[in-house]
Amino acid sequence: MNQEQIREKYLPIGGYVLFLAVGLLLFFSAAFLVVFVRTKSTAKVIVPDLIGKSYPEVHNELGRLQLKVRLENKRYPDKTDGIILYQSIRPGREIEAGSKIVLTVNTGLDRVIVPDVRGQSIDSAKANLQKVLSEETYVEMQIGGITYIEPQADQLPNTVIDQIPEPGKNTSAREKVFLLVTKVPSKTKEEFSPTSFQGCIFSTRSKKFNSFRNQK
Repeated sequence: MNQEQIREKYLPIGGYVLFLAVGLLLFFSAAFLVVFVRTKSTAKVIVPDLIGKSYPEVHNELGRLQLKVRLENKRYPDKTDGIILYQSIRPGREIEAGSKIVLTVNTGLDRVIVPDVRGQSIDSAKANLQKVLSEETYVEMQIGGITYIEPQADQLPNTVIDQIPEPGKNTSAREKVFLLVTKVPSKTKEEFSPTSFQGCIFSTRSKKFNSFRNQK
């Protein structure tokens, strides 16, 4: 059997073996990558002690630990607003990165959605700010100041045309509201008109004239 016959006989087998080897290499590389990624995602972390701290203070740390946070609110007016009251996983416990933890945060202050009082008369705006819904009760939002400006041609006097904070903002009831209100046009001094006094004047003159004639 010459070399050409050997090549023709074994070359297809060699190509098949090479193809199989490349396929196995790709398979094991992909399998290793999957195992590596899964191992990396299941890294262990230690749960920190969060109770008594404010959530903004620990937000970045929880992100670094890859913990998924769900917040729940409880209202205790005698406790500091924004502090963490309870955590669903006890401090010091070793858990997988990416685990979910539930934090109960105190809302010690009344939370409100700032009402839109633009376009209302100043009296109506004041009345609406005195009764703003906070969960199931009504609270008052204080007016921090009122600035009066001259009304434009299409603006009604004594009307709120702007406000701070903006309508729809979620804030505490302690935040004050500042209003921009159109002025009531100042009344010009009425010109003196003797019309209303003419009858009296002429009546007095007539009485005096008649009295003078009777004396004669």
